Order: sequence, then C-alpha cells, then structure tokens
Amino acid sequence: MLHYSTGMPWTATSSVYGTNFAASSQLIATQPLATTGHHRYVSSGTTSYETVFANDTPTSAAAKLRFVYPGEAGQRNNFRADGYMDMDSGLAKDFRTFHEQNLRVQVEAFNVLNSVRFNTLTTNFSSGSFGKYSSLLVNPRQLQFSMKYTF
Repeated sequence: MLHYSTGMPWTATSSVYGTNFAASSQLIATQPLATTGHHRYVSSGTTSYETVFANDTPTSAAAKLRFVYPGEAGQRNNFRADGYMDMDSGLAKDFRTFHEQNLRVQVEAFNVLNSVRFNTLTTNFSSGSFGKYSSLLVNPRQLQFSMKYTF
C-alpha cells in the first residue's frame, strides 16, 4: 500500500505586531523563500533541529519577511510544509500440514521507505523556534512476523 500527500500550506504570522494592534497578523515575503523539504541544521555543537526551509536557517528566513503595514491584509498560505510518502508491504505463505490443518507464515513491513513525517510547524515569527518542527508524527520502519496454525 502506498500513501502520498503533498505538504499542507502554512502562513507566517506574528503575535507581536498586528494591523489592528490587538491580534496577530500575517507576514509578507520580501524575497523568495524556498520551503520544500525538511532540513537538519546543527547549531552550536550537538544541538540540532529540523526546519522547513530549504536553503535558509530560521534567522535568515525571518530576514526575508516583513510586518504588514496598516491597511494591508498580508499573505496567507503562501508557504508549503513537507509532503509525505509511505509504503507498507506484506508477504504471506500458507503451508498445508495434515488433512485440514494449515500453517500460515506472514511478514509485514510498515514504513518500508523509512520516510519521516513531522508533526507541527512553528509558524509564529515572534517565537524563538520559527520554522522548526516540534516532533515526529510517524514511527521509523517496523517489521512484524507472525505464524498462525489453524486446525
């Protein structure tokens, strides 16, 4: 079985500055910002994080965005998160033993391609984790073996 989905659209927001000065607002991109595929960045030794930006760190990506001016609506859903592809597979063989008895040997593999799918993305420009993923949503590759004897 093959599962495929494109990335969900997301909007860069800011809770610090809004055009009505009471709520958060959407930001406007001033330069192209590639958000295709996740990337691992290592900062200061062993601290690493996964981000949505293809060629930028969250700091350099934030420099390509600006706050909206009064009267502007901002840009909505102009970025896209990671897509996801997953394949599950299974194989089974039946062996006839005595008369009406049967032995079934089965192996199943989940997430055969060992694809990574992340949970939520921080879209708030004002937070220290802008553009970073919070956690994993799927498990790594798993195998399951089973035998069933029917009599």
